[in-house]
Amino acid sequence: MSPKPALLTIALHAILLVLASTQFTVLSWMWGDCAWSWNYFQYSHRNGWGFQYLSDYSLAVVLTYIVAYLAGFVGFVMARNIRPTGWAVIGIILSVLGLVSFLIEGSHWLWSHHLSWIVSCPAGCLILAGVVMVQISRKGGNWAHVPI
Repeated sequence: MSPKPALLTIALHAILLVLASTQFTVLSWMWGDCAWSWNYFQYSHRNGWGFQYLSDYSLAVVLTYIVAYLAGFVGFVMARNIRPTGWAVIGIILSVLGLVSFLIEGSHWLWSHHLSWIVSCPAGCLILAGVVMVQISRKGGNWAHVPI
């Protein structure tokens, strides 16, 4: 398998993750419209009744997170098939956790419920994306025996 599709998919994952985790302020910041912010890690869980649930995220940010983590899952799986390393497995795990989290968050636009469970680590995913991209782009070498 050629590493090019995996590299492109992981790069797409990284770009979309930067956009989503900054809630698009990385773009508006360049034009001077607002301050730049970055949500590099989040773990939160809420489940309550008797109040209207209001998401901290817009629909555009939630959908961008979903596509980003889906691309990460696909890219890390492809990378794992090219060069079996533990780094790709960690990327797969973080992508699945993020994908499930934002699918739950996105479900609030489909029906009313009060569950919110966010497990998101864009900083870790970006570092892993860089490491895995370097590993699969290297020529030669037997990576099958390298655990991490």
